Amino acid sequence: MSSITPDGPCDTDLVLTEWQRSILYDLGSESPISDDFIIDGWYKLRNEGDRIDIRMPTSTPGNLKCGTVFPVWIDDTYPELGDPIKSVTGCIDDGADPCAVTVPISLLACSTVNNDLYFVHNFVDTPGTLIGYCTDSLLPCDTNVTSSLEFPPCDQEAPDIFNCPMDMIVNTTTGEVFAINVTWMEPSATDNSGETPVPVADYTSGDNMFSIGDTTVQYNVSDSAGNFNDSCSFVVTVEDNERPVIDCPTNVTSNNYNQTRFGLIVISTDEGNSLATVTWNPPVTSDNSNGIVTVVSSPYESGDIIPSGVHTITFTATDPTGNSDNCDLSFRVQGDFMFVANLDSPGIYMSSIGSGNATALTFTQAIQNVQLTRPVAIDYDVTTSALYWSDVTTSSIEYYSFVTKQHKVLVSFETGGVDGLTIDGFGNKLYWTSTSEDRIEVINLDGTDRTVLFDMKLVEPRAIKIDTVNGYLYWTDWGPGNEMIERAKLNDLNATRTALVTTGLVYPNGLVLSVPDGKMYWCDAGTDKIEEANLDGTNRTTILDVTGQHPFAIDIYKNYLYWSDWSGDVYKVNRRTGISSIQTNDGRLNFPGGLYIFTDNVLTIDCPTNVTSDNYIGEEFGLIQITTDEGSPNATVTWDPPVTSDNGTVTVVSSPYESGDMIPIGTHAITFTAIGSAGNIETCDFYIKVEDNEDPVLVCSPNITTTTADGSDQAVNVSWTDPIVNDNSGEGITPTSKYNSGNNLFNIGSTDVIYDAVDSSGNAATCTFTITVTDSENPDIIDCPIGMIVNTTTGEAFAINVTWMEPTATDNSGDTPVPVADYSSGDNMFEIGDTTVQYNVSDSDGNFNDSCNFVIIVKDNESPMIDCPTNVTSNNYIGEGYGLVNVSTDIGSPNATVTWDPPVTSDNTGGLVSVMSSSLESGDMIPYGTHTITFTATDPYGNIDTCDFGLNVEDNEDPVLVCPPNITTTTADGSNQALNVSWTDPIVIDNSDEDITPRSNHIPGNNEFYIGRTDVIYDAVDSSGNAGTCTFTVTVTDPEAPDIIDCPMDMIVNTTTGEVFAINVTWMEPTATDNSGEAPVPLADYTSGDNMFSIGNTTVQYNVSDSAGNFDDSCSFVISVEDNESPLIDCPTNVTSNNYIGEGYGLVNVSTDIGSPNATVTWNPPETSDNTGGLVTVMSSSFESGDMIPYGTHTITFTATDPYGNIDTCDFGLNVEDNEDPVLVCPPNITTTTADGSDQAVNVNWTDPIVIDNSGEDITPTSKFNPGNNQFDIGRTDVIYDAVDSSSNAGTCTFTVTVTDPEAPDIIDCPMDIIVNTTTGEAFVINVTWMEPSATDNSRESLVPVADYTSGDNMFPIGNTTVQYNVSDSAGNFNDSCSFVITVEGKTTVPLVEIKIALQ
Repeated sequence: MSSITPDGPCDTDLVLTEWQRSILYDLGSESPISDDFIIDGWYKLRNEGDRIDIRMPTSTPGNLKCGTVFPVWIDDTYPELGDPIKSVTGCIDDGADPCAVTVPISLLACSTVNNDLYFVHNFVDTPGTLIGYCTDSLLPCDTNVTSSLEFPPCDQEAPDIFNCPMDMIVNTTTGEVFAINVTWMEPSATDNSGETPVPVADYTSGDNMFSIGDTTVQYNVSDSAGNFNDSCSFVVTVEDNERPVIDCPTNVTSNNYNQTRFGLIVISTDEGNSLATVTWNPPVTSDNSNGIVTVVSSPYESGDIIPSGVHTITFTATDPTGNSDNCDLSFRVQGDFMFVANLDSPGIYMSSIGSGNATALTFTQAIQNVQLTRPVAIDYDVTTSALYWSDVTTSSIEYYSFVTKQHKVLVSFETGGVDGLTIDGFGNKLYWTSTSEDRIEVINLDGTDRTVLFDMKLVEPRAIKIDTVNGYLYWTDWGPGNEMIERAKLNDLNATRTALVTTGLVYPNGLVLSVPDGKMYWCDAGTDKIEEANLDGTNRTTILDVTGQHPFAIDIYKNYLYWSDWSGDVYKVNRRTGISSIQTNDGRLNFPGGLYIFTDNVLTIDCPTNVTSDNYIGEEFGLIQITTDEGSPNATVTWDPPVTSDNGTVTVVSSPYESGDMIPIGTHAITFTAIGSAGNIETCDFYIKVEDNEDPVLVCSPNITTTTADGSDQAVNVSWTDPIVNDNSGEGITPTSKYNSGNNLFNIGSTDVIYDAVDSSGNAATCTFTITVTDSENPDIIDCPIGMIVNTTTGEAFAINVTWMEPTATDNSGDTPVPVADYSSGDNMFEIGDTTVQYNVSDSDGNFNDSCNFVIIVKDNESPMIDCPTNVTSNNYIGEGYGLVNVSTDIGSPNATVTWDPPVTSDNTGGLVSVMSSSLESGDMIPYGTHTITFTATDPYGNIDTCDFGLNVEDNEDPVLVCPPNITTTTADGSNQALNVSWTDPIVIDNSDEDITPRSNHIPGNNEFYIGRTDVIYDAVDSSGNAGTCTFTVTVTDPEAPDIIDCPMDMIVNTTTGEVFAINVTWMEPTATDNSGEAPVPLADYTSGDNMFSIGNTTVQYNVSDSAGNFDDSCSFVISVEDNESPLIDCPTNVTSNNYIGEGYGLVNVSTDIGSPNATVTWNPPETSDNTGGLVTVMSSSFESGDMIPYGTHTITFTATDPYGNIDTCDFGLNVEDNEDPVLVCPPNITTTTADGSDQAVNVNWTDPIVIDNSGEDITPTSKFNPGNNQFDIGRTDVIYDAVDSSSNAGTCTFTVTVTDPEAPDIIDCPMDIIVNTTTGEAFVINVTWMEPSATDNSRESLVPVADYTSGDNMFPIGNTTVQYNVSDSAGNFNDSCSFVITVEGKTTVPLVEIKIALQ
């Protein structure tokens, strides 16, 4: 018997065959099932038809192990698919012996559709069993099923969560008040069951929304047994760090808005005032939080009265969380003003300059948001509203645009810096002097084309100025031995470099030009003088001696010269009278350097707009476009004069061309300069582009005809004369072509030779002539095929679609002509015999070649067709099989008579086919055996073919047997058989005349027969396998009774879990034997596996009888039931404490009692039960309910004991946490005063706070302030102390230190008494100016002394007037120590005319 392999879900299904079913059914007639039949492994039972045909044997056959179970019928009926089947379920203790355990049996129904029953059959030393599963899918191949896992323990273990995310802080989503789609690594979970449960939360990573603040994300997980874990949570904190959005006003809303000039808003002063009231709309703000955005502006608010100058208003927007952003608005208030660079406390300051008569200046920061380190030289570009300066610390030249608010470094140096710079606003250039590199350089204002102008004969170049009217560059040099003032013509610098002043100079720091009246002025810090001279250096005069000062920069304003003094003041002198005065700087300047004065001119000029010329084209990109006069390189251009306006007469000059001039090809800037009656200057430009749009004229060579070179498709090196070119520009223009005369190649046919000529203005002309090339050479045929021999096409008398390699042709023209013939390769028909194929070819010029032909010979080598007979006939015809015609011998004969039709033939030629046969002919008597009949066919060309068929003559007559009569007998003693029954063998008769011996599975006189009737069958087989049979019966009767064997021994068992009795006790049922061979079943009043026994002893009695009615009651045994089951105990679940926190990681968490290191914890007593229903006693370890339990982690264990001494335990974990913050007692608040001359109180003393903590620890408080070693600013400061215990609980306390300021501010630079004349034609003087005093204070506040008169905006009568200045700080400390007297005298002065160029 072969074994069945364990396939099942891992490989194939086990499907029981009919033969296997019979073995399982009838154990009485077949060998019993053994371990060798079904071996260890997984199997699937699948229905055959509509039933599962398998049953369980009633006794243990062979050597099956204890616990082996097979699938079994329910109630001995045939179940339909889907009926209940028996399945083992439930839980037992690990390691329990299945043979000694009563296992409950339940009914499990399988679906009638797709669910199959899977089971495992496991033979191991420890007994195996069978488990059934109804399932839609296969069990895993690596499932390890052993006896210890057949009935798995119940699962009470919760899954574990891994990789719980940490707390995270994220920003709000851009433009939103929340964060969306926050991502984190999702936690995972494992379970002892082998499952992979997935933790779930109310928020999903990457698909969520969190509001500003803290949100807890909680993850929970449970397994299929319902065990639950919620130990994973983390906090997502959303912060708003997004700045608000602010859009600045783009214009002002003042009634005095004037215009936008050079990209900058210009505002007129209020009527009758030197100041302007400026208003603007508030900026527009928004914020992602949708909260209120606060906006502040600096240094002015809308509606403020603002002095003359360029001002930048900075708006700062702040959202509710403190995020801020800013923007700027710049404008210029009409009027004259001054820029001054301050080296220390670095900055660039601006002040309105009024009419020049004021005696004091009030400065404000000119640029607000640019970091300056040490600015020195400055200049202002009116055309772009940009301020330029040099910084000697950063070694750079920088600029700030009041229009774009852009700050940029224009030039950087490796070391040193720039002491002087000047701007050519109309030439878009910046010139500077470098004292570290001893040279003068220039650069375009866009940062390109940096060029060194001078690097020789310079020692310490300082001041530099440009005269754009006359085209000169001026500079000073204070280098020892090289003290001088020089100039050079911009269009020829080196040739025109001239020293103008070379004597009496030490430190010529500052230089300014007054071009309209031909003067230059300079200040010398070595000679302490302010001097003037003509622009050529002649007529040198000293204006003022300034001994004790260190003048640095100088500029001109009307009749006044202003200069900066490094000691901290700005001075002025009337350049006509030599009268000087101090311009106090109100304390904001302490180291003034570069100085620039802006004059707001009223002179205007508008360039012509209607250029008139016969050749006018139009305007593009600011250029007026005009073509040259016909036949000329120039254009005659005229225009209307420019339009000017001024409060006096205006003189206008143009350069470099006048209206009506002949202007050459190119782009030209026409500059108009307007000079007002006061000498002020304005310019405007327009640009003319004279274009040459006249094409050159070319005269080409005549057409040319030639032939190809031998063997080539081209003509080579054709020659001609280049065209003549004429152009109005007078230029010498060389024509160009892709063909060169005498060095070329031309293909067959006509080719256009095109010549181009382009003048310098891009005007182009062409001329064309043709070159024609002819061809007279014949093509060549190559690869002509050779003759070939082919066979006729199958089934035809000719050959079709014969293939050969088609010949090709070449030609000198480069064409690829195709040879043609009357037959095509692959598409033709040739009869048997010889055929000539002819190929011809010609080129596009008609040249012909017929040199290619070959012969095709067709032969017939195809065999004729022959089909053997299909209608073989015989009276005993059987049929065909395995290529043979089968017939039986004639009745009573060893031969068969066989006939057939002649074979059918055909041939491809249609000719006569002859046929011959071998061996036997139709109608012959053919003997028993196998024969081959062969036929041969021959066509007219000698080709042959054959066919044959096989003939098998069979003997199918059975022998005839005559059996003896039936026999009746009895069993032998003690046996279920009768022995050695005798009879006579049957007689055998056969048509083959063979001597045949009959055979049987029973031998007469040497045999065994079981109780009942047995058929004795004889058979006889001849040499052809024909068999005959006959049968008679032997009947055996039985008189003996059965015996009971394997009666069970007495047994001791435990009560069933949870019961006071044992149910479903199992034992090996006894069996019975009988000489009849039956297997009678002993019966008892208790059934193994289906019973109930009370505690104590019970006798089980077995009886048995066989089918003959014989009886045996010799088997009984005793079952003793004992109680060994432990009681059940459930630990308390309601642990209570006033400081209860919660549960996590298997621990109950509580806080210590307030003020104590312990926690008072109570719980209900544990719940117990026992299967006996008796009293269970409980004891606990370590702590009792209500105890004071110290800080830390503790395990509380409970032990339960039942009346029979069985015990069980449970425990729970308790974690006592210290969550109580330390308490700090701070010292009282402190009030003190600043140290002398300081804005701080220093080294304030106090006693450190006292720290009290429930833990009893000694905790030292900490603070960023230390008593006796500190500094506190004026005002109130919070001193915060922290204390942290070992459990990280933190406490704080706070007290304040208040510092007051008792010191009064100081007034410095109080003006001296002043004597002035009355204003011309008036009995008083107006707008007297003086240098405003400044103030300092220990608080470092920016304080401004105030008076009842303002420098530059006042009126004083003839006589003495006292001007009193007072100042107070924010603490109310007051100083009135500054006053001076202004004396006004009546005096007649001759009015002076001032001329000054204003480069704007």
